[in-house]
Amino acid sequence: MGRRPLAVAGERVLMPGPPGEGEAVELFRERAGRLGVTADDDPYVRELCGRLEGIPLTIEPAAGRLGALSPGQLLKRLDDRFRLLTGGGRDALPRHRTLRTAIGWSHELCTPEERLLWSRLSVFAGRFDLEAAEYVCNGGGLHCDDVLDVLSALLAQPVVAGCSTRAYGAEWLEATGDAVRLRRRDRDWYVGLATWCELDWFSPRQNEVAARVEAELPNLRGALEYCLGRHWLERSVELEPGHDHTRLKALWVLGHVAVLQGDTVPAPAALQEIGELNSNVPMGQVELAMARAFLGDLPDAVRGCEEVRRVCEDHGERWARSYALYVLA
Repeated sequence: MGRRPLAVAGERVLMPGPPGEGEAVELFRERAGRLGVTADDDPYVRELCGRLEGIPLTIEPAAGRLGALSPGQLLKRLDDRFRLLTGGGRDALPRHRTLRTAIGWSHELCTPEERLLWSRLSVFAGRFDLEAAEYVCNGGGLHCDDVLDVLSALLAQPVVAGCSTRAYGAEWLEATGDAVRLRRRDRDWYVGLATWCELDWFSPRQNEVAARVEAELPNLRGALEYCLGRHWLERSVELEPGHDHTRLKALWVLGHVAVLQGDTVPAPAALQEIGELNSNVPMGQVELAMARAFLGDLPDAVRGCEEVRRVCEDHGERWARSYALYVLA
């Protein structure tokens, strides 16, 4: 057996996956039992095994920490998993005694191009397609036309799936000094995706757009974390008066976030400025109605939602219509 395919005639490739959820939990409890710790009834064990992706190499050192930490405390410390998941029995191979050295062993088997792409792929928070990888990861020693071959080699091992390998790649990306450029390219790609979704949202293709957004949610959220939060949105709209298209969109997002956070007092002020803003207008009107309902102005909230329902029915729009019906109910 080998760690990666040899690409020779007659070779058969077997890609073993991680244990199922039940097997992972059972392994964790069995390893805990060896330490005299009972984890059968702990509500955090299943979530912990899920965060560890069911991989024995991560579950065993995690269970070894139970003498000092509870499963709930382990969960809180997983952001620093390379420091947390160390140890292992004396009979374990040296490269298997810590998570970092185990992944590092696979990293050493990669070519320079594979290591470079591995590090760059860490900017994706979720699943990605080839087009995204080619746009985000090319340049600086890796041509766009080479991304497919290098990515195929990584997938054949496989080393690009999972939180642990992503975290390892992120450390290498920081070490290369190229992290800021890659995060900006990642942001730009998903801004483009969001723009496409917005343009096609107020149309009969709404179901297709919604499915794409759902599939890309981890990556969209990751890009948003690199952009503006509510605090910075508020500052930006204050610094840029007027009714520029970008500012109006920022006002819509600001009002939406304020409603979601239950802060209904500033929401109407932001949402009333939206004006004519394509597909965002109906949702902005619904959110304004919701804010007014929370403030006790029910007649005005009803009028706003009825208007949104009429416009949506005229254009075949279903998403904002469903929210309008929800607020009316």
